[in-house]
Order: sequence, then structure tokens, then C-alpha cells
Amino acid sequence: MVSPIISTLLTSIAGSFIVSPLAVVLRGSQKLLSGENGQKKKVAVLGCGTIGNLCAQYMTLKGQAVTVFDRNAAKLSKMPDLHIQNYTTISGLDRFDYLIEATGKIEVLQQVLSESKTGAKILLLGLTYSAMNFNFENVVCFDKTIIGSVGSSRQDFLMAIKTYTQLDLSDLTKDVFPLNAYPEAWDQHKKGQVPKAIIEV
Repeated sequence: MVSPIISTLLTSIAGSFIVSPLAVVLRGSQKLLSGENGQKKKVAVLGCGTIGNLCAQYMTLKGQAVTVFDRNAAKLSKMPDLHIQNYTTISGLDRFDYLIEATGKIEVLQQVLSESKTGAKILLLGLTYSAMNFNFENVVCFDKTIIGSVGSSRQDFLMAIKTYTQLDLSDLTKDVFPLNAYPEAWDQHKKGQVPKAIIEV
């Protein structure tokens, strides 16, 4: 018998489009939180697209103090009112215990690696990094941990389905476009006018 939550997701276009990125977020977040004793940490999320938004919400749900950085103020305005601080300029990264890089931009990654504090744990969820020169002495000498995470497993999907209803996904699921409006949807997505453009086929 199909559970009510799964049944709702199966009949919801928006729901099905959120479960997959949420599973990715949960997989990475569990790696980041692994071995912790439950002490509240300061978390910086770099990037407020779908992945960044979900990371910020999930980390808040887990009791962490979250700050989000994104140069696009429109994206930041889509964050739920969960006492999550947000800024359009990246600064003060040495304040944070955990940093989640969700932009995929090499210049942001370089700033995170260089400016994070001693003992920081850094989760990389971006996928478009290009070749870069970096002195890893900064990582070794300052006892930093770099965690890479991509994709998700069946278990992550099951966890995402259970977690789905605990998050505020209203702004991530409201922009549904018909197939013939794909160019408009893609344009709005690129400009950051919508946090997630969903195409209904």
C-alpha cells in the first residue's frame, strides 16, 4: 500500500521535481554532519538556487545557525522566514564552522578555501568547477576538511520523501510553465527571477 506522502508526491509535478535535489542535499548534509555531537554550528551556504535553498532549510531544521550568500537578491527573497540571515556579498567566512559551496563557481570556491577558518568543514555540491591553481598547504596547515558529494541513493530518496513535508517549498514549486513556454522559463531561470522553473509536459 502506498503511503499518503508518496501518493501525494506521485501526483504532484512540483513534488517530483523537488525530491531529487532534496535527496542530493540530504546525502551531502549527512556527510557534513557525520560524527558531530549535536552542538549547534554556524553554517554558511554559498548560493541560493534550489540546492542552496534546500541546504539552508535542512540545516536550519537540524538546529544549525545558517547564513546564506548569493549576489542575486531576488533568490535570497525566496528563502522562507526561518531566521536565516542572508547577504549579497560574500564576507566573514572565517566565522563559520561549516561552509556549503552550492554555486559551482570557481571564484567562490577559491574564496571559501582561502578564507574559511582553522578546522572548517567544507561541503562541495557545485558541479561546474574548472581547472584551478590552489596551494593545499592552506587546507593541511589549517586542519580543514573538504567533502565532495554528488548524486543520491535509494535511501537518500526515501529520506527525502520523509523530509519533504517538513520544509517550506512553496516558492520552489510555484513556477510551473507549459512546455511551449520553455524559452521564457529558461530565460527567467538564467536571470534568477524564479528559484526553480518547472516544465509541465
